[in-house]
Formats: sequence, C-alpha cells, structure tokens
Amino acid sequence: MIGLEVTFDSKLQWSAQVSNAILKANRSLCAIRLIKKFFTKDELCTLLTANFYSNLFYNSEIWHIPSLNPNSKQHLLAASSRALSLCNNNNSVVYSYLELHRVIKPATPNQMLVYKHAILLFKLYNRIQTTPEWIMLNFQQILTSRQLNFMISRNNNFKIGNNKLCNRLALLNNKIPLSWLALTLESFKIKCKERFLYNQ
Repeated sequence: MIGLEVTFDSKLQWSAQVSNAILKANRSLCAIRLIKKFFTKDELCTLLTANFYSNLFYNSEIWHIPSLNPNSKQHLLAASSRALSLCNNNNSVVYSYLELHRVIKPATPNQMLVYKHAILLFKLYNRIQTTPEWIMLNFQQILTSRQLNFMISRNNNFKIGNNKLCNRLALLNNKIPLSWLALTLESFKIKCKERFLYNQ
C-alpha cells in the first residue's frame, strides 16, 4: 500500500520503502552527476542536500525506525556514500562509507535517525503533534526528582511493537536534557544539530 508517498507492507518492515526512497533519490543524483563539473565541492554538497537527501529521507519519520533491518540500513548508508563520492576531489584516497561521511561532513543515516526522532519528541512533548501520542508519552516517560535527561520505557503490548512511537523514542534515552524541551523549536533544533549531526 502506498500513502503519503510511503510504501507500507503488511508487516511494517519498510524494506520496500527504503528501496523506493533510494530509487527516487538516485534519479536526482543522475542529474547532479551530469552537471557536477560546473560546481565547487561546497555547491555540490548544497545540491545534494536539496535534491538527493530531501528525497532519500522524505517522510523518514514514519519508516526510518531504530529497528530497521540491517540490510536496509546498509543500503541507505551505501546510497548516501555514492552521492558523497561526487564531492570527493581526492580520487587517490579510497574512503570507507563512514570515513567519507566524516570527510565531507554530512550526517550519516543513523545520525539523521536520531535527529528526526529528537524533533518528533519535541513536537510531541509540546503538543504540536497528535494528542493520543502525547498521552502515551506521559504514560511511558520516566520522571523522578533526580531525572535530568529524557527517559522513556518501552511498551511491548502492541503488535506493531518497534513501530510504536513511544518505543522508537527510547532511542533518545539519556541523550536529550529535559531542559532542552522547554526551548523554542528553533533553539532545540540548533542544539540537536550540534549534538547529533555536527559531532562526527
């Protein structure tokens, strides 16, 4: 089933969605490859962000879950690395996928996963998102007088298990100071980018 340009399968495994996202992003990459000689490295990175990565991670809040199967995770990393190879001016050096991300400086798929879930948490915490999920967050969140960081317990009473938002947010346990959740959304994004995207 396809909705919101996201492909759902009967078991919510997301393999088909990952393949479709990579296919769509690669179409943009083909166009960028044809014109790359006219742009500097920094300009190519901007083009990739606007055209390739926007397609690769479109609606990824739905399907890019912490428990995504290892093959799909590897496919995302490989696709991102192929795109970054356009920005690598040093052809004499062969980089691994992760080294290429460290050299060129974009976020890896795993870093994007954490960042996007942090934004979801903020919107949920501040009731920008749907009320039922906000209620579930309140039931599952761990709060004590000594608690300084966000903590949530997993709930395994659902068939969709790992896709349940309260379970996915466990990815952020002890990574987000509670004080950050009182900031404005823009200030929160800046702090999360510094912690999860730029800290490579």
